[in-house]
Amino acid sequence: MKSFLLFPLILAKSCVDVGAFQILSTIQQQRQPVVPSRNNCRSPSFFFACHEKVKKDNQYQKQRNSFGSILSSSTSLNSEIENNAGGGGGGSFIGGPKELAELLESLGGQGVGVSVDVGDGDYLDELMGGGKSSGADASAAKAAASLESLRTFDLKPKEVVQYLDKYVIQQTNAKKVLAVAICDHYNHCRRCLDGEEDEGMQVEYAKPNILLAGPTGVGKTYLLKCIARLIGVPFTKGDATKFSETGVVGRDVEDLVRDLVSAAGGNTTLAQYGIIYIDEVDKIASASANTGGGLARSSDFNTRGVQNNLLKLLEDTDVSLQGNSPIQVMGMGGGRGETINTRNMLFIFSGAFSGLDDQLRRKKETKPFGLDIDSSGDASPISGRGRIPKPAGNKKRSYLQYAQTSDFVAAGLEPEFVGRVPVRVALNSLDAADLKQILVRAEGSVLKQFTRDLSGYGINMTATDSALTRVAELAEEENTGARGLVTILEQALRGHKYELPSTSIRKFTLDSDTVDSPEYALRKLLSTLTEEDDLIVRFDDLKRWERFINRQIDPIDAWLTDEALDFMVTLSMETGGSAYSLARSRFEDLPDALKEIAENTGQKQFPLTLSLVKDPKGELDSWLKVIEKKDTDSD
Repeated sequence: MKSFLLFPLILAKSCVDVGAFQILSTIQQQRQPVVPSRNNCRSPSFFFACHEKVKKDNQYQKQRNSFGSILSSSTSLNSEIENNAGGGGGGSFIGGPKELAELLESLGGQGVGVSVDVGDGDYLDELMGGGKSSGADASAAKAAASLESLRTFDLKPKEVVQYLDKYVIQQTNAKKVLAVAICDHYNHCRRCLDGEEDEGMQVEYAKPNILLAGPTGVGKTYLLKCIARLIGVPFTKGDATKFSETGVVGRDVEDLVRDLVSAAGGNTTLAQYGIIYIDEVDKIASASANTGGGLARSSDFNTRGVQNNLLKLLEDTDVSLQGNSPIQVMGMGGGRGETINTRNMLFIFSGAFSGLDDQLRRKKETKPFGLDIDSSGDASPISGRGRIPKPAGNKKRSYLQYAQTSDFVAAGLEPEFVGRVPVRVALNSLDAADLKQILVRAEGSVLKQFTRDLSGYGINMTATDSALTRVAELAEEENTGARGLVTILEQALRGHKYELPSTSIRKFTLDSDTVDSPEYALRKLLSTLTEEDDLIVRFDDLKRWERFINRQIDPIDAWLTDEALDFMVTLSMETGGSAYSLARSRFEDLPDALKEIAENTGQKQFPLTLSLVKDPKGELDSWLKVIEKKDTDSD
């Protein structure tokens, strides 16, 4: 085991007590470097030659060896080092600038050359991710697998709902309606791919395009992404407010079809059966509509024109895969080129339609005699009798489920457009109980995401039931559905995610106090840290810097000696910053210097000693001057 050495500077300054350094010494002994040659390369000075033939027994070295064998064409320096070490099995050269200069002089200007035998070029291409395993081939294979999945589509509506239940909480009716429409459509697509339906039957097919109506954050987009993933078809999403009638200012609706082809990896056959999802469709309702759901738009955004353009896509039409640039619009472009048909593409629209929802609510909750339905049992100020009770659960119920075609037309959608979207389903808002279930049960729970974020720093977070209840209650007050969960958790954990990765804390519990008073809870947690914990973090930071620097200089190997670690730990404590940041700024020029020295000497092993960390620039300059002098003398 290495002994932990304390240099006089630490004792003189009394930055930390000896007991703490004994703790750090124990930590070091438990985390010895994996390179065996380092034990034989201890030196009080920075630069030395260490050409011991070491084979690192780890997976990374095995992968490097697969690229070929590295053969030394000039071994004069190797032989001299071996002779200096006593001959035979290699060793280490101990010395400073003067000794190195003498060694190089004795070699008479002989350099070290390296040749690489890469072997089979095709095999090398495969290892590098090219050649036989190119990205294009992978995309083609994925598209072929998706088409095969469509040809064998045999899902039943209940099976689709059971799959969606794992990801989306509540919205039972919406799941059922979507499942039936999806299964009907892709059974039709399967028959088309198998040639079971002739051209006439395909033309007469009434596509079950879907309209999802409901408030934000209730799972509209997530439902469709899950369905597309289940079936294996390409999926693209667009915002209706980003389109214009001409496509010159804003996007053209046909861009959605081209986006779908991109999502299919360029496979037009697969793209013909994809899903196009357009959100915020209520925002392109005609501004002349008097009901809610339609918003006045600026003159350059023709909502009626956008609806008419979407109407063309809903029908059986061909779309050019080459976008219409301004030059082509003016009649100076070429032909339309390759096209794709939208006949079997499934279009799904969504929108909040909040104004329409409020109108329907007032209509349904008002009785012919003018009495408003109220959930309370208070007496009516008009009749003196109790009001008609509102059915339980009405607080979160969407009244869009009662909307008829005429209601959507009155809200500003074109009758032809609404008529080609026959499947309409309303989604309900989510209450606190639903939001808690999302945290606990949903596969894509945001709580799992925050847990994974912290685990990236080696921190394990658990949550109490009371904390989840409180998060759900606060998220309900946000009125943004499931998105409110992200807001509340981010507010509760932002301080923890900033502070804890730089400490030795490796686990903590999210409780209701943390949700309500995150700053106080964080201060309380940090108060449990000791000086020993600080030393552990600084030691780990320096080891992390070693890994960083070795990735930059690979295949060269460098590491801090015990004395250098002592100095850097103490210096980082004095400055109060991160030991990792200190090392990065202090040794910024180190990678280039080590590479130059290795190139001129063949040396691959570099212990970073106390003299280097005390004066990095001066020490590196002295060694580079030796190299320059050697090059000048050889000329």
